[in-house]
Amino acid sequence: MNNDLKSAAKDVMNDAGRAVHDAADTVKHEARNAYGAAAEAGRDAFGKAQSGVSDMASSMVSGLRDEAAVRGEALKDGMADEGVNIADTLRRAADDRGDESFAGRLLNTLADGVTDAADGLRGRSLNETIDEAMAYSRRNPGVFVAAAAIVGFALVRFARASGDSAGSTEYATSRTPVSNPFDLDA
Repeated sequence: MNNDLKSAAKDVMNDAGRAVHDAADTVKHEARNAYGAAAEAGRDAFGKAQSGVSDMASSMVSGLRDEAAVRGEALKDGMADEGVNIADTLRRAADDRGDESFAGRLLNTLADGVTDAADGLRGRSLNETIDEAMAYSRRNPGVFVAAAAIVGFALVRFARASGDSAGSTEYATSRTPVSNPFDLDA
């Protein structure tokens, strides 16, 4: 009986070993399935998050682009309004000099050019205006540089006149006060 008991114990041990081995295989298989499902869920979640971030970034860029366009158009309109003001100032300065003097004719011609430029700004979108200015500067670089120099000269004259009238000499380089920024004799 001792042998039967040993044999039965051996069979139980073998059965238990196989059961443990089978259970381990089942756990490994289930773990692999769970890992695969978790990895797939993670990929899906990442894809959704990535899509959401991409959509949000696209929406933000679109919003920023729209805001920049609105502000650009407002700036363009402000520049056109300021151009009209400058043209009016040039015409008043020409009237002060007399229409027949060289300076008066020059100021009137400049005023007409500034008015035309202001009207051109109002009649186009900001992108069209920028594209046209770039194309013009490529076709006529000398004129573009000369115009930039004239604008710079006018801005310096304006800054001098503004600085003197406000009691500040920060921008003034001469001791003679300039009352009119477009006064060519000063």
